Amino acid sequence: MQHVMKFLKVHALGNDFMIIDRLTQSFFIDAPLVRSLANRKTGIGFDQLLILEPPVDVNYDFTYQVYYANGVIASSPCWNGMRALTHYIHDYNLLKKKELLIQSHQHSFVSELISHSVTKVSHPSNLNDITHLEALQFDQWQADSVIVCGEKHILFWDCSKDAKKSLLARSKEEFLKTYAVMSFVSLDSDKNILLESIDVNIGRVFNHGAAAIAAAIAYQKKQQSSRENIRVITQTGYVTVNINHKDIALLGPITRAFKGECLVYCN
Repeated sequence: MQHVMKFLKVHALGNDFMIIDRLTQSFFIDAPLVRSLANRKTGIGFDQLLILEPPVDVNYDFTYQVYYANGVIASSPCWNGMRALTHYIHDYNLLKKKELLIQSHQHSFVSELISHSVTKVSHPSNLNDITHLEALQFDQWQADSVIVCGEKHILFWDCSKDAKKSLLARSKEEFLKTYAVMSFVSLDSDKNILLESIDVNIGRVFNHGAAAIAAAIAYQKKQQSSRENIRVITQTGYVTVNINHKDIALLGPITRAFKGECLVYCN
């Protein structure tokens, strides 16, 4: 059996997605097909596949599912993914609404298209879904443990090149068995956060949305800062994390790469 799937390929500063929807088309997806589509030589290529779906709860506009390129289904919200979905919804005119209400893994989000290339996703800050857990010490290295909507992050501060190499060598056998994302964090002269992240399901990520949130939370605690807008700089650009008494928001660019159709074969 075969069918044609419409899709949109986008990226958030290099964190790239293939987006399809169950609102305008029907299809069958399983892990082998995801891995085939994710292949960067013979498929579409992506870090994550996003499947936009009708809401289960009538109080929301949409829900969605996330597959990693290895075929594993994500168990926590994808902040960059929701920003990418906002572009898809507007591109295909699925709903003409400024603020979209999205449900993900029992969490509530508001997503908004700020401009042609910039989107914002926010989450109420009073739900205790984003928590600074504790300061940690691994040998001579300081770290913070943060949970972002169920996803555990470990952040190492001010590591030298040799320290990063040593910690990366321990990542698979030690840190990424407990934490979903491992990040290296430092501050530049303007107190902007410099961030590098490794995701247990993706590997190195150019721009990890939840890691940016985790780093901003840890920064506030570490610096005892009330600063609301925190710039997080990655290898490919920067995003802004806004933390106030109402919500926590991630703001940054989304780039549309291309639209397309693919012929999918399934048993």
